[in-house]
Amino acid sequence: MIRKFYDTDYGGGYSSPQVSIKNPRFQNIHKVSDIVDTMVKGLKKEWVTVNMDTYGMSSGEICFGCAATNTLCELMQRPFTPGEVELETKRTKAINYGISMIDVHYFERAINSLRLADLGAFLDYLEMIEDTTGVVITPSVKSKVTSYIRNWHFFARLLPKLHTQNYKIDLKYYEKFRDWLVRRGL
Repeated sequence: MIRKFYDTDYGGGYSSPQVSIKNPRFQNIHKVSDIVDTMVKGLKKEWVTVNMDTYGMSSGEICFGCAATNTLCELMQRPFTPGEVELETKRTKAINYGISMIDVHYFERAINSLRLADLGAFLDYLEMIEDTTGVVITPSVKSKVTSYIRNWHFFARLLPKLHTQNYKIDLKYYEKFRDWLVRRGL
C-alpha cells in the first residue's frame, strides 16, 4: 500500500510543504523544482557518461547512464562504480539508507519521464513512491502543479525531449522550467 502524505503529516516548519524528506540522500529535495534542478545538475556534471538509452551499463571502467542515473549520482554526490551501475538492485544498495528497490525504480522512471517531457507521467511516478526516499508528492501538490499546467501537450512542446545527442544544448529549457516552478513556489 502506498502511503500518501498530506499537509498535516509534515513537520519541519514549512508553511507550504511540498515533499516529505526522510532520507539523507534526498534531504535537499523539498519541491518539484528541486527534483528538476537535481536532474539538471546531474546531467551537467555528467557523473557517468550520458547514454539516454540505458539506466546503467559499463564498459571496462567507464560507466554509462541516462538522466535518472546522473540524478541519482547527484543525490549521492559520487558516480556509480562499474559494479554498481548495471543492476537496479546494486544501484539501490549504493544509494543505501534503506530506500526500497521499488522506490528507486519509480524515481528513475519519474526522471526518465521528465527528460522525455512527459510531465503527467513524471508526477504519476513521483506519486507512486512510498516514504522510503522521502520524495513523496502530496495530492494537493500534484493538483496545484497540474492546475498551473492545464494543457500538458502544449507545455511539453516547450520542453524538448532530452536525448544523448541534444541534452547539453536543451538543458537550458529544463532550467527555465525549474525557474518557472520556483517562481510559483512549486
